[in-house]
Amino acid sequence: MTPSTNNSKTTWYLELLKTQGISTFLLLALAFGIWRTMDWTGQNVILPLVNRQMVFMNTLAESDNTRNRLATEIKDNTDATNRLIVESQRMLLQVSATQTELLQIIKIESEKTRAAIQEKP
Repeated sequence: MTPSTNNSKTTWYLELLKTQGISTFLLLALAFGIWRTMDWTGQNVILPLVNRQMVFMNTLAESDNTRNRLATEIKDNTDATNRLIVESQRMLLQVSATQTELLQIIKIESEKTRAAIQEKP
C-alpha cells in the first residue's frame, strides 16, 4: 500500500505528525495535556472550593443577621430592665416618703395621746 491509499485509515494525529514534524506534534500534545489538566483541576478542585466558600459566606451572613437581631433584643431587654429599675427606685422613694409621713403622724398622735392621758386627773 502506498501512503496515499492508506490516508483513509490513518488517524488525524499521525497525519499531523507526518506533515508538521515531531516537535509540533509534541507541542500540541503538551498543550492538550495542559488543557485537560486545567479542566480537571477546575472541575474537581476549584469549583468545590468556590462552592464551599459560597456556603461559608452564606452561613456567615446568616450568623451576622442573627447576631444583629440578638444584639437588638439585648438592647431592648436592657432598656426595659433599666426602666424597671428606675420605676422601682421611684416607688421605693414613694414608700419611704409615705413611711416617713406615717411615722410623723404616729409621733404626733402618740404625743396627743400622752398629753390627753396626762391631762386626765
